[in-house]
Amino acid sequence: MAGWTPLGAKVVAECRRLGIVVDMAHGTSALVDGVLEASDAIPVWSHSWISAQGGGWTDPSYIARSLSPATARKIAARGGAVGLWTVRVNRDPAYPVHNATTYADEIVRMCELIGPDHVAFGTDMEGAGPGAILSNYVDLRDVADKLMQRGLSEADSAQRLHRQLRPHRQGRHERRHHNLRPPMRIAVLSDIHGNLLALQAVLSDMARRGVDQVINCGDILSGPLWPRETGDELMALGWPTIAGNHERQLLACARRPGGASDQFAFEQTSAAQRAWLAALPATLEPTPGVFVCHGQPGDDREYLLETVEPAGSRPATGAEVLKRLDDTAGAGASLLLCGHSHLPRVVQVGGTLCVNPGSVGLPAYDDDHIAFHVHQTGSPHARYAVCERVDTGAGPGWTVAQIAVAYDWHAASAQAARNGAHDWARWLATGRA
Repeated sequence: MAGWTPLGAKVVAECRRLGIVVDMAHGTSALVDGVLEASDAIPVWSHSWISAQGGGWTDPSYIARSLSPATARKIAARGGAVGLWTVRVNRDPAYPVHNATTYADEIVRMCELIGPDHVAFGTDMEGAGPGAILSNYVDLRDVADKLMQRGLSEADSAQRLHRQLRPHRQGRHERRHHNLRPPMRIAVLSDIHGNLLALQAVLSDMARRGVDQVINCGDILSGPLWPRETGDELMALGWPTIAGNHERQLLACARRPGGASDQFAFEQTSAAQRAWLAALPATLEPTPGVFVCHGQPGDDREYLLETVEPAGSRPATGAEVLKRLDDTAGAGASLLLCGHSHLPRVVQVGGTLCVNPGSVGLPAYDDDHIAFHVHQTGSPHARYAVCERVDTGAGPGWTVAQIAVAYDWHAASAQAARNGAHDWARWLATGRA
């Protein structure tokens, strides 16, 4: 290994520009430091293990492939992941992995060292020869069962599978087409509102379905639930994310007291989490032809697909939606993703398909902005959408699946009640306002 070089810095920067994940496996601690300095992309070390000292290239091979706890924590601090190697090393009895059982034990130890959100099942399984402790990727299901026996939740175990299997599938897809293509299946989330339990259920459901990209349409932490824990989860995931009106309102609590849900989240979140919120853009174009906003492209406080009148809220007409998009960056997008109203909607206006996935974290509420109105879905499920780019025969189009996910909404309701938000408790438990 030549170590970190100026050419390496240029390669990493270009990979970041193109959206290519840089795998640092087989590198050194100096390489990790260089990559973290050169790019703000989420770092990945696809296959290794964490030894007490970490290994240099003059060490025996079982140590040379290892990370020190300090280096692994640097990767975790940037929202990255370390995959545990699936190869048995017989040269030294100190190497911790010998079979599927000890592989699960080592996953648990790594979770304790750097946090469960930053540990993955390692790659480099194919071609590993007789040292492989797992015969193929399907064997990871057995490891997931063993992890649940050791106390990891089903959602945590599903995340380990999701983070391993999804890049593996994408890599095969890219080799087949020999080029980089825009994401075909996009999971769209919005209005999480600090509901960690609902978010975890959606994560588990997404892992089962398989998606190429996840987009977060804002209103992330405000609410009487688990804002700090939800912030930790989302910062680690590193999804393309925009700010909603509640991000502005939460941050404004630093200057003056805010509404109850924003004030609660402001007091519960860390300075680092608030800095993350402050850096989020108001709109985003994550891939060509796809535009993301929270409410209307020019105003995150106003609904795009609903119109509020003195009598209440109603679906907006096509002409109203077109007028709201006119002369904005969202005009002309083939797919426009929005949130804010908490109501799942799919509306075609001209050549633009507008999709509101509904709310992950709050299925109903009332509001008096413009005029008093109620938005409710009628059930307490967590909601999100999957948009798939398809060839219709007459050209490209989008197929949309609106998904309602069951989770322990009674626990979420109880958390809101404990924090004095009895209206939220009712909305969460029933999906009605």
